[in-house]
Amino acid sequence: MAKRVGNGVLRIKRWCQLSWRRRLILSGIVGAGATLSFAGLIAVRLALARQQNPEPQAILILDGPDYRVRQAAKFAQQYPDLPIWISGNCSQRSGVRKAFATAQVSTRVRYDLQATDTVTHFTTLANDFTAQEIRHVYVITSDYHMARVKTVATLIFGSRGIAIAPVAQPSQYRPSDESWLKVIRDGLRALVWLVTGHSGARFNPRLPAEAACGLQAVRSSRDGFLSARSPGVFPQD
Repeated sequence: MAKRVGNGVLRIKRWCQLSWRRRLILSGIVGAGATLSFAGLIAVRLALARQQNPEPQAILILDGPDYRVRQAAKFAQQYPDLPIWISGNCSQRSGVRKAFATAQVSTRVRYDLQATDTVTHFTTLANDFTAQEIRHVYVITSDYHMARVKTVATLIFGSRGIAIAPVAQPSQYRPSDESWLKVIRDGLRALVWLVTGHSGARFNPRLPAEAACGLQAVRSSRDGFLSARSPGVFPQD
């Protein structure tokens, strides 16, 4: 035991004796190795998920503007055997329920009322899908939003071995209108969640002003829909 402690102390001394440039190079090598290993692990898990489940097993709709939900409800009509999740704290509003009723898919819809932004759409459902052995999912959002969704889903769902089949719905915006800064930011948040279990959603400056939406969602649960797990806000792309 003493010998191991001594060897550890010796390694620390050697590290401290290195110049800052060598430390930076070594840290970069270690970081690059860890990143490649993680990326490789996700790639293998996604390949296995698609091999074992070539067809999606569920539909996940990311709540947003009502037109998105209406388009998603029409898409769901093509797959009558698949369960439908809609993720978003305000997803029980009347416009959403009307869209599902019009498309005659209401009986298949499961409301997850935890998400408040793009990252939490996936952090709140990753473990649930894993527990239900769902390994391949249609993910529906607007076309301009898809690049960010793919980045976040690859990291969060991919780490759980869940593949996605993206379904981009047309909108009034172009994919180029989405800032790459948002893609990078949410990618970093996804990595932080993987390491710490925290997504950083509580730092969203819009949360206090829009918290009323969470209360409305809780009240709507009296109409027979799933109740909210936690109050929040309308999910922001």
